[in-house]
Amino acid sequence: MKAIVFDTGPLISLSLNNLLWLLPKLKEKYGGKFYITKAVKREAVETPLKSKKYKFEGFQILKLIEDGVLEVYDDPALKDETKKLLDMANKLFEAQGHFVKNVHYAEVEVIAAAVLMQADCIAIDEFVTRMIIEDPIKVKERMERKLHMKVSANDDNLNNFKNQVKDVKVIRSMEIVTLAYELGFLDEYANLDIENSKKELLDAILWGVKLNGCSGMTREIAEIKKIEGF
Repeated sequence: MKAIVFDTGPLISLSLNNLLWLLPKLKEKYGGKFYITKAVKREAVETPLKSKKYKFEGFQILKLIEDGVLEVYDDPALKDETKKLLDMANKLFEAQGHFVKNVHYAEVEVIAAAVLMQADCIAIDEFVTRMIIEDPIKVKERMERKLHMKVSANDDNLNNFKNQVKDVKVIRSMEIVTLAYELGFLDEYANLDIENSKKELLDAILWGVKLNGCSGMTREIAEIKKIEGF
C-alpha cells in the first residue's frame, strides 16, 4: 500500500466510536502513508478545538498527527488542482437551467490530493462525494428526489470529470472497521459474555459508524455480516 487520503468524516466517525486507535495498527500492518489535507485538518482538528461538543475528538485526531500516524499533505499544486476539480464537480448536474452545487472544497481537496500523489484510495463517508466518483447517476436521482424536479447530467462535464478521477478508489469507515474486525484487532471484545458475541460485535461497529455519519444502507450491513459468516 502506498497511501490513503482521509476526509474528515471517517476520522470523526472513528473518534466518536472510540476507534481511532485502529489507524496506527492498520498503518503498521500495511505500511504506506495516511494523509489528510489542510482543509481536513481545519474541519477535524482546528474547528472542534474551538467548540465544546467535539473538542476532545479534535485532541484525539491532533495526537495522531503529532505522532506521525496522519500526515498533512501540502503540495504546491494542490490548490489549483482542487479548484479545477471543484469547478468540474459542481457543473455535473443542472436543474431549471442552473448548475446544482453538490460538493464542497474540503471533500474535493481530498480527491485532488489523491490524484496528485496517485494514492491507493481515499477514505470518505459522505454519499455525494463518493458517488460522483463511483456512480454519478445515483447523485442525479437523489437530487431529483430531494428537489422534486427534473435534474439533467451535463454529459461533457461528466465525462471530463470521470476521466480526471478514474483511478481514485473509495473506502468508507464501514470498510475500515470491517477490515480491523477481520484482522482480529477487536478480538478483545469478541469473547465477552454476550450471546453471539462476534456477530454482535460486528453489528455494533457497523451501526456505530453508520449512525455517526457513514453513508451506507441497512442491506449493506446485512451483506457484510453474511460475508463474515453471520
